[in-house]
Amino acid sequence: MMNLDGITLGCLRDELQGAVGGTVRQVYQPERGLLTIHLWKGEELTLLISPSEGRVQLTTQRFLNPAQPSAFVMLLRKHLKGGTVAKVEQPGLERILKFSIPRGDAEYELICELFGRGNAILVQDGEILGGLRQGGGKRPVLPHHEYHPPPSQGKLGPFSLSESEFQGLFQGGEGEIWQVLLRNIDGIGPRLARELPLRAGLEPTAVSLREGELERLWREFEGLFSQVAEGRFAPIIYYDGARPLDVVPFPLKIYEGMRGKRRASLSQALDEYFGLQRGGVGFAAEQARLSKTVRLALKRLARAREHVRADLAEAQGYERYRHLGDLVLANLDRLARGQREVELADPGSGQAAKVALDPKLAPAENAQAFYRRYKKLKRGAEKLGAREVELAEEVEYLKGLELSLEQAEGIEDLRELAAELEAGGYIKKEEKQRSSAPVGPREFLIDGYKILVGRSGRQNDSLVRGAKGEDLWLHARGMPGAHVVIKTGGKPGQVPEGVLERAARLAAYYSRGRGSAKVLVIFTRVKYLRRPKGAKPGLVLVRREEGTLLVPPEVEEE
Repeated sequence: MMNLDGITLGCLRDELQGAVGGTVRQVYQPERGLLTIHLWKGEELTLLISPSEGRVQLTTQRFLNPAQPSAFVMLLRKHLKGGTVAKVEQPGLERILKFSIPRGDAEYELICELFGRGNAILVQDGEILGGLRQGGGKRPVLPHHEYHPPPSQGKLGPFSLSESEFQGLFQGGEGEIWQVLLRNIDGIGPRLARELPLRAGLEPTAVSLREGELERLWREFEGLFSQVAEGRFAPIIYYDGARPLDVVPFPLKIYEGMRGKRRASLSQALDEYFGLQRGGVGFAAEQARLSKTVRLALKRLARAREHVRADLAEAQGYERYRHLGDLVLANLDRLARGQREVELADPGSGQAAKVALDPKLAPAENAQAFYRRYKKLKRGAEKLGAREVELAEEVEYLKGLELSLEQAEGIEDLRELAAELEAGGYIKKEEKQRSSAPVGPREFLIDGYKILVGRSGRQNDSLVRGAKGEDLWLHARGMPGAHVVIKTGGKPGQVPEGVLERAARLAAYYSRGRGSAKVLVIFTRVKYLRRPKGAKPGLVLVRREEGTLLVPPEVEEE
């Protein structure tokens, strides 16, 4: 589990200043150990508190809330609804956040303890009203007890630490460099304790420092905490392959070589991280449910295609019945009612052919029966052929949806895909729907050019409809994948080759070929695309390819 140290929490504290002035509208507990507080500040803000995960943040995730609120939620609603967030504080660099929420003449504090098992405690004038987790012990969290903050660990404050005090920490032979930093300095967690030596060109596990090395370590320490003091944060989420690895307030050397994505805020990065790790609420379960729906639909389509192909093979023999009708008409003078089988010479080949007749019908009536069978099978073959094309298109569409589900990056992606499956009649509309703002396409800015990448079939359709004719469209050839659009400003010929290639790499990455060394990507202007009438979302016909690129699947930093 990711660990948010005091410095990272300080970044979140700064972001949470955006909640100051917000009025508490409602409180929910979507799942055990997780609270959401809905605020109004000219717009709705959602404060997410998850003490067991060590995080408090603003979130854009939406949750399915239980019909019956917990006792603690009822307590929070009773005292906080209608109150206004006045302050968000962090004592030093401790893993504690305090929300001051006055309501009327009463002053309340919601104290979020983000260490150990974590807790959220409602306090009024120093007295505990209730807690998310209640119990006795050395620091009892029980109603009518006095709130006591956790005992000090005796660590040194990094902002007031002098160089001589810092150097003195390493003169007693207390252990490895990173352990000394972790044990003695407030706000530093295990990852930053290892990060600082690496920045100074040292091994974190070294137990002694040579001349000049301690000075380098001090300079890195001083520079890092100057950056923190000035609030110069640049949140980033790191990935180990497709798996989210960590969220940090600024780039770290310990993750050098890992794929990193810059995000506008730490809260946004945390939404993404937890959306992929555990999918907000039920990500894995929802992904599995929707994927199973698509797999079952593909199996049904496979069976339907087998039946259609069998019927089509029979129906495509319709010419034989016209030929039999012609034979009977050419030999009417040799035939009589009551015959069951006759052998007639084929005028074309001169060979004899056995013809089965209905003895109840006159010869001419048998000929007409053969012609009727011919016409019926011909019409059937045409319908079955169209049905075969229709089924093939649906299979292609569902394979694209299957890929989108595999590559979903958060619960919002799944909701978008669930809505598409619902619109297509593959799943029934649920009575309880999680409210959610529509998720937009993935957006990338490459050398000044906006690149849009669809997340679903409906979004692929929307991208093409909203694009100008001179915008460029890219797609992995011959496999399911996202539509990629380069906004050219009406000048497709001026798009640099490097931009086109990097957009092609995105098309390859968001395709079935993601695991391949290289993928062939086609590109053309949007005006050369056509969406067939009645086609499934995201299916287009390319009237004219303008080029191809063979590229490795790679994703840009959004």
